[in-house]
Amino acid sequence: MQLSLVREVASIEGADPGDEPDTWYEQRFGEPVTYDGLLGRLSATVADRQGLLRRFFEPDRDDPEREPLTPSAAHRAVASMVAAGRIRIVLTLNFDHLMEAALRDAGIEPTVLATCDDFENARPLHAQDAVVIHVHGEYLNPSSMRNTAEELAGYDSGLVRLLRQISAEYGLLVSGWSARWDPALREIIASTEHPYLPMYVIDPSLPNPALTELMRRRQGIHLAATADAGLTRMAEGVAAISDTDPAAPVTARVAVGAAKRALRGDTVAMSLHDDLRRGFTRLRELPAMTNPDTNTRDMHGTIQSMLAAFDRELPVLSAQVATTAYWGDESTDPWWISGIQELADYEFRAGLTEVSHTRLHPSVVLWYSGYVAAVARGRWSLAYRLVTEVLVSPESKVERAGITLASPHGSRFAAPLHQLLAPLFVELLALGQPSYDSAWELAEYLRLVATYDAVHATSVAFGDVWNPLVVAYQQHLPTADFTQIPAEARAAHQALVDAVRNAAPVWLRGEHIRAGDYGARYRPRLSNRLRRDIWSQQGAHPLLQAGYGGGHVSHLLAAMEIVDSAFEEHANLEIRRAAPSEGVYLMPNASFWLDELRRD
Repeated sequence: MQLSLVREVASIEGADPGDEPDTWYEQRFGEPVTYDGLLGRLSATVADRQGLLRRFFEPDRDDPEREPLTPSAAHRAVASMVAAGRIRIVLTLNFDHLMEAALRDAGIEPTVLATCDDFENARPLHAQDAVVIHVHGEYLNPSSMRNTAEELAGYDSGLVRLLRQISAEYGLLVSGWSARWDPALREIIASTEHPYLPMYVIDPSLPNPALTELMRRRQGIHLAATADAGLTRMAEGVAAISDTDPAAPVTARVAVGAAKRALRGDTVAMSLHDDLRRGFTRLRELPAMTNPDTNTRDMHGTIQSMLAAFDRELPVLSAQVATTAYWGDESTDPWWISGIQELADYEFRAGLTEVSHTRLHPSVVLWYSGYVAAVARGRWSLAYRLVTEVLVSPESKVERAGITLASPHGSRFAAPLHQLLAPLFVELLALGQPSYDSAWELAEYLRLVATYDAVHATSVAFGDVWNPLVVAYQQHLPTADFTQIPAEARAAHQALVDAVRNAAPVWLRGEHIRAGDYGARYRPRLSNRLRRDIWSQQGAHPLLQAGYGGGHVSHLLAAMEIVDSAFEEHANLEIRRAAPSEGVYLMPNASFWLDELRRD
């Protein structure tokens, strides 16, 4: 980039810089080539500077053959060490976003600090896993850019505070920085008394005097290599250490990044398989799983202690399960599904039932992690399988755990699952809150529908009341909206629904599903839209192709109607329970979350 700028200066001068533009520049202007000198000659304002530099970092529509800059081997090596949890803070003096791009390619969404406001309002560094600090600003924010000698002479107070903390408390790995043109940063590092960790400098030759003096003060170590070669070798060494040290510290953010890299499809994701198996094994071998005190006199304290032990292992394993369910395929699904089934298959012990059932907490959290991820990704066959083969199969104990512990509203001991898993989906899988809420809502609704259909609709004894309802739907399939059929037919239809519900009730537990007000009928808001899609697509609808309703439109719509009817009754009950006094009813807005009305 610097040589390209020199050639532009030469073009303005009407000169030919030849094969050594930097030599021409020094002879023409009597000074070495520097960014500040070049930018001073080519741009008068920070906005001009931004426009000048932007074309190096972004595609050019006028020149489609010119490729924008991409992360180098050094960028990717640093990103891999961030993903491994060995580097947490990256200081860059460049205006580009190549470091952020490399981190995102590695599955890491970094916190980026580039402006005065960013520096002043930054969260504590120790509480963050991946931070990129643009010491000289970034090109999309021209007012943040520092490049001239005057601008580099001093920094804003917020940035100075952060840099002093980093210099004092963290080890420094320096690459591609001469220290010659940056007096403010040089002074901050030089003035640090009693730094906690040493300084390493990667440079192909002996550093210049300015950097050599910093190394002397920091007891620095010189590593003779280019940035690409040196950092790549270092990243490979870190990976080798991690492979031989399964107990190396891993955060949920790092686990997501590692799982994404393993699932890119280049090779079989053996490392992810091993990480999952180790995680499930650690959970199964916890004393809280193998030997809970079911005869304790302090039930509350025992359960809280068990949950605390589980919660030390669950964040990372939940992140791995959710990422594998979201980005994986049929070949990777058994790696974690079998682990959940094994966790749930425990031997019941005499004593306090709630203590014994608390052992199911991990399997429920992990089941929801995989299930909601499958729905969010649109992996409908996996979602259906998780309900019909894992949740409600005769051999499974996960559903019992769901009844006792996993209500999305929470139990008196465990937090609501929707709240518990929000950071994983909203931040680490980058769904955002609205998409996460929508995925959870659809997942819960489909769980109710698939559970009802799988448990009851296939029962021969249940057929006497179920089959007439299915036939009613078959007769009205051409109707665009079932509510538009004549009143007499609707009354007969409701009688069929009531008969089915009397024979096999639907149990709701305050699910995180939005209710819509359809003429004082508070039904799941998403069901009308879903019903219209099924009407229009018929057998081509992806839910039917995945196995919902046995692949039959009438079966699926009948199961949805049963769930909607039960939901309506439950919503009305919750509204009455939420009333401030007996005989006074709260009329909610047109839409409300069912679990937000429930009182503790």
